[in-house]
Amino acid sequence: MSTTKTKPRYVQLTDGIRAKIQSGEWEEGDRLPSFAEMYREHGASVATMQKAYDQLEKEGFIERRARSGVYVTNPPSVQTGMLTFVVPEKSGTMYGSSSYSMKLLHGAHHEAAARGYQLALCNLRQLRASDFSFNGCIVQGGADLIKSCARFGKPVISLINQVNEMPSVGTDDFAGFETITRHLLDLGHRRISIIVSNEEDHSFPLRLRGYNKAFTESGFPSDGIWQRRLQQLEEEQTYVSYGYLEMQQWLCEGWAELGCTAIVTQNDSTAIGVIKALREEGYRVPQDVSVTGYDDSGEDTHFDLKLTTIHVPLEDIAQKAVRLLDQSARHSLKDVGKINFPTHLVIGESTAKLEGGRS
Repeated sequence: MSTTKTKPRYVQLTDGIRAKIQSGEWEEGDRLPSFAEMYREHGASVATMQKAYDQLEKEGFIERRARSGVYVTNPPSVQTGMLTFVVPEKSGTMYGSSSYSMKLLHGAHHEAAARGYQLALCNLRQLRASDFSFNGCIVQGGADLIKSCARFGKPVISLINQVNEMPSVGTDDFAGFETITRHLLDLGHRRISIIVSNEEDHSFPLRLRGYNKAFTESGFPSDGIWQRRLQQLEEEQTYVSYGYLEMQQWLCEGWAELGCTAIVTQNDSTAIGVIKALREEGYRVPQDVSVTGYDDSGEDTHFDLKLTTIHVPLEDIAQKAVRLLDQSARHSLKDVGKINFPTHLVIGESTAKLEGGRS
């Protein structure tokens, strides 16, 4: 029996379209046949074609344009090159130790390898001192780091962080924090604390605005005294320890007097630290206090509580960044802009409906 016949229909179509692109029969910029034309030629349903296009888009062979159609992009080629994954110097020794960073690295490495690149993890000092040539930089860090990397004259894609006039791939932090705050409001919580990064973090204003919008649209007031900023991370410290220390300090300063029954936090690691501090003071989560994370990175895998969080597709984000960097390195891709992946709420065990009429 032919192995081709045993493949699912969408795989056969994917292979056929890919072969036409690789052979040059369909070239970059060509518009692929419509679903109706594909149906007439191959008898493929819309659902089958959608699965085939999903795979081809993931591989970088096509792109879908709203109200226009499906077009061939420059297909990835097997080549030898180097891409750099640049992180802040203070995080260099720690980067890769968390589930969050591991997912980003895995996504970037997987896509880079598929496109014939090596991927080097480094900081700016190491990049300046290196004697190897590289084709472009993926940068996870602040605006200063991103702009410094751009001075090398190579394509740069910002990961997660959004900097003016720089291409970036991330998520909509505004929508994410509005969603998770609204979830707590829907559970009956009316006094909700928030612990987010300091003003230097690009996400700070977006997350705070999303949090405030949820209150406004629900018709309930929020209070600035419910807000807390994480300090700048020091070398060798993690968000778990920062969340723990920040919540511990807030408890000492009278957090209980605020009457808050829920806490929105910067990320899953911060949430774990906050929960540890609350438990030391005798609070039960979620019976006494509901706590949310943000990123669904898997940091709670070895924790005793599954967090309610916002899922951020970290590996997909990193893979998309590599694809854009590859296209930029070979074709001076312009007008990439800011690409935001959708997020969604993941309900875990760290939040619960407010009982007993407390508000």
